[in-house]
Amino acid sequence: ASVGRIIGGWDAPDHKYPYQVSLRYELSGGDFHFCSGSIVNEYWILTAGHCLE
Repeated sequence: ASVGRIIGGWDAPDHKYPYQVSLRYELSGGDFHFCSGSIVNEYWILTAGHCLE
């Protein structure tokens, strides 16, 4: 999460939630999180519709 966006929040340790994914895009300055999703199976990730509009 971006610093300051969630009050009282913290970064989860790697591998703590293996069913969660971070949808990201790359720019010249690095990669950036824009949405999240849940792994359904080896082929599918469930996310909100507005993430892919």
